Amino acid sequence: MKDQLDSSTRTGGITAVSWFFRFLLCTLLGGLPTLSARGDWDAQSGRYELQTPNYTLTIQSEGFRFGFVMHHVDGVAERVIAPHASVGMQLGADNSPVTAILQVGQDADGNDVIRVVSADGEHADVTLIAEDHALCFRVVPETPGSQVTLLLDEMGPSYGLADGAGTLGSTNLHGHDVRDMANNGHVYRFLSTFMVFPSHRFAGALFYPGVTSVGNRAGRYFMRSGGGLGNQVAGVDVYYFMGGMREVYAAYRDARDAQGYPGVPPKARFFELGWETWDWLRFNTSTAQVQQALTQFIEARGYPIRWAVTGSGFWDEDPGFLNRHTTTSFGFFHETKYPDPEAFVDWMHEHDIHWLIGLRTNFVLQADGNRYVPGPFSPEAIERGYLLRNNDGSRFEGFSTVFPNTAPLGMLDGNNPEAVAWYGEKYNLWLCDGVKEDSMIAETNGSGNDPVLPRFDLYNGPMVYLSEDADPDNPDDGNGEMVMARNGMFTSPGTLMRINDSNINQMWNRIPINWLQNAAAAAPNAYADTVNFGQFNSNRLGSIRYGWMCALTAGLAFSPPPDASWSEGELTALDNLVWFHHALGPYLYSAAVESHATGYPHTMTPLPIAFPDDAGGYDLANTGEQMYQWMVGPSLLATPLIHQHYQSTHRMDIYLPPGKWMDFNTGEVHEGPATLEDYEMRPEAVPAFVGGAGILVLRSRDEQTVECKVYPVAPSGSSYTHYEMEGSAESTIHARHRGWNPARMQVTDLTTGRPVRFRVEETTQAVVFAVRPGHDYQLSNRFHKRPWGWLRRPNEVRQAPAGGFVSRLGTKHPAHRQGN
Repeated sequence: MKDQLDSSTRTGGITAVSWFFRFLLCTLLGGLPTLSARGDWDAQSGRYELQTPNYTLTIQSEGFRFGFVMHHVDGVAERVIAPHASVGMQLGADNSPVTAILQVGQDADGNDVIRVVSADGEHADVTLIAEDHALCFRVVPETPGSQVTLLLDEMGPSYGLADGAGTLGSTNLHGHDVRDMANNGHVYRFLSTFMVFPSHRFAGALFYPGVTSVGNRAGRYFMRSGGGLGNQVAGVDVYYFMGGMREVYAAYRDARDAQGYPGVPPKARFFELGWETWDWLRFNTSTAQVQQALTQFIEARGYPIRWAVTGSGFWDEDPGFLNRHTTTSFGFFHETKYPDPEAFVDWMHEHDIHWLIGLRTNFVLQADGNRYVPGPFSPEAIERGYLLRNNDGSRFEGFSTVFPNTAPLGMLDGNNPEAVAWYGEKYNLWLCDGVKEDSMIAETNGSGNDPVLPRFDLYNGPMVYLSEDADPDNPDDGNGEMVMARNGMFTSPGTLMRINDSNINQMWNRIPINWLQNAAAAAPNAYADTVNFGQFNSNRLGSIRYGWMCALTAGLAFSPPPDASWSEGELTALDNLVWFHHALGPYLYSAAVESHATGYPHTMTPLPIAFPDDAGGYDLANTGEQMYQWMVGPSLLATPLIHQHYQSTHRMDIYLPPGKWMDFNTGEVHEGPATLEDYEMRPEAVPAFVGGAGILVLRSRDEQTVECKVYPVAPSGSSYTHYEMEGSAESTIHARHRGWNPARMQVTDLTTGRPVRFRVEETTQAVVFAVRPGHDYQLSNRFHKRPWGWLRRPNEVRQAPAGGFVSRLGTKHPAHRQGN
């Protein structure tokens, strides 16, 4: 890295005044300046300062103590992120503190490169890469693969880290260290170092494909790269993000893209009702069994199942072997259980169901007793060099205690583009519409718990390849598929991000905590496998509560149908949650589209992120309070009753953030912030409140109509943009009313300029109208010159055809006077 530095130490730099005039000049010329990281280094005082329009970074030479001052974020002139008390960087396995800055120069791109030295004599070059709302420390130690730690002062409430923090008992990570995060093939499979500090408008992430540690306690917020990669990775990139919450998440999205972890556009069908074989059929799947199970389930309640997962039993077998080729035997269907796979897929499509299979990226390498033998594609993958290798060049061999267990397994090298393309091509032989990715590799011979994968970023590549449609004109390229992801780093490589297998006993602890930590880490499309796995019919009330929890997320799926033990009241509650999720599907999908485009977790927004200044929401989501709530899009507050006393009471405490909130069922309005103590939430009721933007878009049961509901709690001036499930059209609804008197309101199609028919929901007094794809709408007041307009009852306001409308008093008015 010495060739990147100027031959002499630079003592000048861009001062605050020069930055201002540069910014002003570029603004007048029609653009913002490129944020090349060129700071002011004063060798005599040992102080480095880098100023940008949005933040200032300062570094003290002694200890490399660094901190930030953010400028004018959410109405606050200065927000300070304080340095660590003694050291800002450590190098090596012994965490040797950096003691001094030796030199400051520039690289070829104009970024400052700072050479530092640790107490142990380890040198490193630190390149500062500045963006509008982010700063990257690119740290390259003199010894490749050397451990790197960056430290700031301890801060307040913090959230994120995905699976790494999914079992801690609280979403608030202040006071916790999460050390040695690694893919263990079980609970910890979606890895992220992203931690967000909403009240500080700050976040951080360390990009490193091996073991990492992050903590926020004992006087320091630290991020650390661990061992396990040797010389495969020369250095690490440590990012800090600053600004409003949406700016922070947008900057994190850009960083993930730059680091090679792009997200995937969501598939609309995943927001419909799903079904899986495993809880009901286990390995006993076949064409007849799956068709019979689906038919029985659909006919039992008439539920609109739109995707189905067959996780096992579809592959070929040999006499004497339990599972011949497993899931990576591409296209070798079981000859007797799946004799005509093309007809099977056709049957699925005739019932408007997309078929997914359980798929992994591991290959059996050698025969093992009477259980597994190498599939026909294992030798091909070996010959082509498509399997992962260890640091010493030997082929990696791992094991799984779950499936396929005991046999040594090779792993697809997901960072090899040729291997990924080969895998995608072979996937097409299965004839399915998508995959449930479920690789479970990490342990040694089924006896140890130490991670043995050389790196953990193996899963994003192949799953992203399947998810994205790189060539829409080629139906055989293996892309554009439905992908349910389990493994990944930083970004979910599928539409749904599944947490580990779960059931009713995790409903008030691991499930919602893991969901919310994934969402805080920018993976908000939550899924937890089928409703009340293993206890669906034996614990019916638990299944209803579990189902409502899932109905307020992206993914809802069943396995067994309800049996004869269900009462009519229980079946009504089950129907209600299924049809509510069905109605909410377009709104959920729209939130997912917005999440993908902006990086912000719209599909499931933890309350501290949605309301970063509201301290009342910081510590609700934990195993003590058991008040698990989140925002769904900008207008719906999810409040499922999922505490451990669900069997003995229908009451719960509900926290309402600042603003007005309407009970979805009764129309009762409450003012937040407030806690509703012992609030009744019966099993058949929708556990949610409407607030925020106050605008929902819901679908009719027959799927013929998509309607917008503007509620009385919608603030005047609020708006909502909705993205169509089928196609690419979008519609924006504007609330421009004064007061709430539906008798004096009008809805206008802004695209055509014409009035729109609407009705008023009796319970909530919401204004409801049909939405045409690609059309924008506005709700506003209309004014009458005749006194009887004031007498019309709100629930009798309706839109008439072009000839006008008939009021309650029987007087016909021109359509333009009605204004609807």
